[in-house]
Amino acid sequence: MYVKFSIKKIKGSDLLFFLAYGLFLVAGILSTSFYYKYYSGTPHKIIIVVVLLLLICKELYENRMTRKAFLNLAFGAGLFFLVNYVGSVSVAAMFILIWSSRNVDFMRIARFTLVISVTLFAFIIFSSYLGIIENAVNTRGGRTRYYLGFRYALFGSAILYNITTLYLYLKKSKIKWVEVLLLLAINYLVYTQTDSRLSFYLSVIVMLLCVILKYFPDILEKRRVLCFGMICSFWICAVVSIGLSFFYDSSVPWMDSLNTFLGSRLRYGRNSILEYGMSVFGQRVSWHGWGLDVNGEVSSMSLTNYNYVDCGYLNVLQHYGVLVLFICLVALTAALIKCYRRKNYYLLILLTFVALHAMIDDLIINLFYNTLWFVAAAPIEEYAVCKQKKSRVVWGGGVSAIR
Repeated sequence: MYVKFSIKKIKGSDLLFFLAYGLFLVAGILSTSFYYKYYSGTPHKIIIVVVLLLLICKELYENRMTRKAFLNLAFGAGLFFLVNYVGSVSVAAMFILIWSSRNVDFMRIARFTLVISVTLFAFIIFSSYLGIIENAVNTRGGRTRYYLGFRYALFGSAILYNITTLYLYLKKSKIKWVEVLLLLAINYLVYTQTDSRLSFYLSVIVMLLCVILKYFPDILEKRRVLCFGMICSFWICAVVSIGLSFFYDSSVPWMDSLNTFLGSRLRYGRNSILEYGMSVFGQRVSWHGWGLDVNGEVSSMSLTNYNYVDCGYLNVLQHYGVLVLFICLVALTAALIKCYRRKNYYLLILLTFVALHAMIDDLIINLFYNTLWFVAAAPIEEYAVCKQKKSRVVWGGGVSAIR
């Protein structure tokens, strides 16, 4: 199981981007573990400031101060200050990273992320088993969960899900059965320890679909209605998930049953809407979940007033506002249209599952849990199946040419 890497000459602007992204990714993944106690607070904020400075240097290095460059810079700055005002500086930096990737090949970003994510994922788990950091255990409702060095049981499995999707995308039709089985075994092993059902089930389904696409590459070619649904998946999932929370009524039998099946997500979403409402530019909200702090303790508010909103769409809507959610949905839909037109069905499927995933899990919002957010800005390659033996696809700069 391996992904072939080659060292190519890298542009100065790309180097600055990957330095910034590398810092952000390492700090972000480690912040989900008990290693975070060594740099939480001011040190983490300093890292984010360095990331932002590197991205500013990247923009200045890459662009002359034309009207278009100025408008791009103004848009990025406006988005940063809006998100930072109601959220955290690290989330604001995530949006700037995505915006700054608009001239960086997504394949390079995917390979870079895969190497760092696999390394840190293994490092954190081994550290917990060696006793360097805590391997917390939680037993609640008949479920026993090992945190494997992470501050919540779902954090590690979410990172593994991202690793799985990146590997599947990078290998595409070249993936071998032994690699699929190894990915399945690793996901199952983590599932048995963390009981993170959503990430495991989605990983299995995504692997199955990618294997089907490997042997039937044209399966989506003539299914335009299905592809149209996939292109609109973020809008559909956003409307359905937010609508269900907004109109939730426990006296309606099917809604009550659905709420029970979803672990009371509809009830918590409804309560949050009643408490905080919705706004155009977002607001500061106070949600309390089961994640541990840097000292391995659960917030006292979580024990008495658990109210966390797991729906990614509602989370963004209430926290960052209608404007940010609208920008995200438009950008992601544009990316799906681009995937469809370029016959990049692997990415079309993976992004559709991101849309579904976000309905019941807000972790997918974070960049270190979901590298596919980059496709909202970064160039993606065309993936075409060559039916003639003499034809070959040449990749370059995110656009393909058949020679």
